[in-house]
Amino acid sequence: MKVRVRFFHNLEPSRSGKVEVELKDGSTVKDLLEKLIEMYGGAFERGIWGQDRKLFIAIMVNGVSTRPGTGLREGDEIAIVPPVAGGCA
Repeated sequence: MKVRVRFFHNLEPSRSGKVEVELKDGSTVKDLLEKLIEMYGGAFERGIWGQDRKLFIAIMVNGVSTRPGTGLREGDEIAIVPPVAGGCA
């Protein structure tokens, strides 16, 4: 199956900020993250995992916040969003 991945800010390994990824049927968000680490290497891996091996990013599937165990389906759109901070001046 194919899913579309959108990257934001410093997690953009592709110039377009999006990529289509081929996965096995029945794959989960965790499987997708492992595939992306294979594709983009250590810098991407360090950008998504905190020091305690907890996810350091927000993951959305079709606009809904989700967890690594969530199953994926053909045509899903996954957004990988790094943490942001800020406030009012």
